[in-house]
Amino acid sequence: MSIHDDTGAPEKVSSVNFLEFSTYILSKKRKDKNLMNCPFCSKDSWIAQPSLTDPNKPIVLMMPVQNTKDASMWFFPLSCGNCGYSIYFNAKSVADEIKG
Repeated sequence: MSIHDDTGAPEKVSSVNFLEFSTYILSKKRKDKNLMNCPFCSKDSWIAQPSLTDPNKPIVLMMPVQNTKDASMWFFPLSCGNCGYSIYFNAKSVADEIKG
């Protein structure tokens, strides 16, 4: 499924700012303090990169969908500041929960 299949989804994703994204991430973190430790180096040093067009918003990565011409999935990445290991949050799911 492409994010472009949902009316308003690109605008909703593009409107998410750093405060909203970090609040979302922290709201999902369990009480186990090690839950957000990097599975590769065990550090808790996650970094969200800023958008190239608006430093107040997290960057959105578009990954092409196999066997389609123009479809893509959008993700908010977080990278470990120690080793570079990265995790990806489905941008549509995050934006839907944040923006309603």
